[in-house]
Amino acid sequence: MQIISQCDADKKGYLSIDDLQVAMVAILGYKSNKLVIRFNVALNNINITVCLLNACEDLLITKLQEYDINEKIKDIFMSFDAHCRGFLTLSDLMSVFDEVAPRISKATVTSIFRNIDFDEDGRVSYRDFEYMMRLHFDSLQKN
Repeated sequence: MQIISQCDADKKGYLSIDDLQVAMVAILGYKSNKLVIRFNVALNNINITVCLLNACEDLLITKLQEYDINEKIKDIFMSFDAHCRGFLTLSDLMSVFDEVAPRISKATVTSIFRNIDFDEDGRVSYRDFEYMMRLHFDSLQKN
């Protein structure tokens, strides 16, 4: 899974708890607290200090399969849409990434936004967001 290896920022071959938090945001769409992550890691008999990449992948795929994708996409969108406008702006996305994945550069966030702002009006509608998320979830389940 490419996201897992991308979260291994220092190319150590494993994810720290902080790295695993970033991976959970990227894959599941929410930031879990470290206690919950440690519980899930221990529950799956994974070394608590570090999570080897393949073990992290297995853990996150298991968590992903527990979710109703439609509800999850709606929940993620609603959490991103802090102003309840029914669309997201670049500023909304920047705020989310600043909070949950501060190591991701502003240029990367801008690029992500441009890729999902299909009509280039500076807004990402729920439909555009849902389309992008479905592609993301489908690609995760195929890998």
